[in-house]
Amino acid sequence: MTDRAAEFLAKATAGPIELPIRQLLAIWGFRARTYDSVGRIQRDLSAAGLKCEPDLTEGGLDTVVRVSVAVSAASDIDTRPAEDGVTGESGASGDGAPGSDDERLELPTVSLRIRDIQPSATGGVTAVDPGQTLEQAQAIMIAYDYSQLAVLDGPRDLKGAVSWRTIARARLVKSEITLADVIDPRPKVVHADEELLSQIDIIYGADFVFVRDEDDYVCGIVTTADLTSQFRDLTAPFFQLGEIEGRLRRCISRKFTTEELRQATHQPKLRSVGDMTFGQYVYLLSDEANWQRMHWYVDRAMFVGYLDEVRKIRNRVMHFGVQLDEYDEQRLVSFLQFMRFLDPMP
Repeated sequence: MTDRAAEFLAKATAGPIELPIRQLLAIWGFRARTYDSVGRIQRDLSAAGLKCEPDLTEGGLDTVVRVSVAVSAASDIDTRPAEDGVTGESGASGDGAPGSDDERLELPTVSLRIRDIQPSATGGVTAVDPGQTLEQAQAIMIAYDYSQLAVLDGPRDLKGAVSWRTIARARLVKSEITLADVIDPRPKVVHADEELLSQIDIIYGADFVFVRDEDDYVCGIVTTADLTSQFRDLTAPFFQLGEIEGRLRRCISRKFTTEELRQATHQPKLRSVGDMTFGQYVYLLSDEANWQRMHWYVDRAMFVGYLDEVRKIRNRVMHFGVQLDEYDEQRLVSFLQFMRFLDPMP
């Protein structure tokens, strides 16, 4: 344990500390949530009689957690090792089954919250007050390309919403309209800590919802466009990883029989290349003799290094539901292009 982590544990024992998950990871010298980082922090917290609320695996990296003394460390925090024999980095387990770690680990399910739609859910709202004119509201909407605005009389007092839709409806019944004529007094409102999936139908049905924080301030707005963007960012890595694995399996199956794969991976129960994990792909192709059988005229160490990075990305995506940073997104795209070159079949 680093001095910085030990100092943090001592301070948290003296009094609760609130901080974003990103900062908590950094105290231990970690950049992302992985089996190794989460397991290490949870074990250290438990050993110090501390708990983390909400769980370290929930929400985004900017989610604020509270580290405080646990009433019963044994009941509040799961102190089991990440998994028997798993190193978390090398792709090899200690039971003589190299690379068998990836799909076996079980961690708490990540629950997406409204606040995870960033930055729109908590980034503030552009608003007009009830005393402004319709012309002023329209000018703001045109200038910022907004489809709707909040009407606020103070940070908590939401009077309603004005949108191009409410403006159009008002003009159908009156030739001369004011801001008061186009305000929808009952816009949909959700809270930042509500589960996102339970609110999807409401958001799509209303086109947008305003978001209140724990202090009841109107802290953001989530639109259907925000949802589309969020789910695109969340799902793209799944499809990219699936294509990478499909092409890799196809290439390996052309060069190795199932029996050869069993021997190479030390997995006597392996039924086909489809049972292999990313860790086992790394282990298989790290061997020079196995690599030569692939007849890929590229640098082996570089390829295996890239593949191991994809393995780690895959684990974070599949088990923690994290959104990737720009570096990891580019790594996936680059390796996918690599595999399309090596396996040009559609």
